[in-house]
Amino acid sequence: MAAGADVIVAQGWEAGGHVRGAVTTLALVPAVVDAVSPTPVVAAGGIADGRGVAAALALGASGVWIGTRFVASTEAFAHPEFKQRVVEANTDDTFHTTLFDRGWANAPHRALRNSTIEMWEQAGRPPSGQRPREGEVVAQLA
Repeated sequence: MAAGADVIVAQGWEAGGHVRGAVTTLALVPAVVDAVSPTPVVAAGGIADGRGVAAALALGASGVWIGTRFVASTEAFAHPEFKQRVVEANTDDTFHTTLFDRGWANAPHRALRNSTIEMWEQAGRPPSGQRPREGEVVAQLA
């Protein structure tokens, strides 16, 4: 706070990006709010609808940061099938892995489960270039 931060982002373990901590958003937000008051706190991680927004605000957050949920928006350039998987995903369809930690070593990243990622996890998370079937063409677009 001494550096003059205008806002603090409290990102919980549920976040879709790289996460180093292991505390859930709902546990983290009130602790951060209490620690940095009166500086505004923005809650992030696992917030995908109005109920999540309401919960974060009830815990003292001044706002929310919604990220992954917007990948399914019309404006996002993600593949339509990926967008659909994000929308349909439940709590068992994602997990944390270090397979995608380029530039941030050993930082877990939330990913959707699929057969390729499961294969790489079972192979012991080999580095890029050594993963089973890596680089194999699985489909071609006309």
